[in-house]
Amino acid sequence: MNDMLPDQKRTLQKSFLEAPERVKELLLGRVFDRVFSDIGSKYRLDTKQRKLAENDATLVLLAFLPRQGMSQRLAEELGVSKDVAEGIFKDLNDKLFALVVDILSEVETELFTFDPADMALDDETPNTNTSPVERMRTMEGDLKRIHGYGSFGELYGTGDDEVHHSSQEELVKKPSLTDLPRYNPNTPNE
Repeated sequence: MNDMLPDQKRTLQKSFLEAPERVKELLLGRVFDRVFSDIGSKYRLDTKQRKLAENDATLVLLAFLPRQGMSQRLAEELGVSKDVAEGIFKDLNDKLFALVVDILSEVETELFTFDPADMALDDETPNTNTSPVERMRTMEGDLKRIHGYGSFGELYGTGDDEVHHSSQEELVKKPSLTDLPRYNPNTPNE
């Protein structure tokens, strides 16, 4: 487990911390060590093989690896025959995994023993959500605010006067709001 990435170690630690207390005690206690020392002596595993088997069992207990196919994984990782790997898996099932299943079934019954009255909703709970609901922005609304004839629609409202057509000359022609300045007061404005 030393060659794990930091994210994997954090995930493994998080899973360990979220495990029930009795499972943690089992992983850190003497039962776990005793089971693997018995398996190591029974199947003549060296220290490295025993550690690999412990790591695989720990990953199964913390639900990172499935229990199905563990004997095949043990055969590949430990470099032992398929019969030896199946024997190790059987011993792990009988001595370790059965304990965990018992612990988890006890924890599950503790978790799911509740009074239905505890789950009833309280009718007197006040609604504290007083934030007003605002309309969502849409592309149509943005276009009306930014472009074209709708840019002042919110300020002045939409009128009935629609522009059906316009010519370039009408757009270029400047309005004459006042008389043009004259340099000679005797000449009329054009």
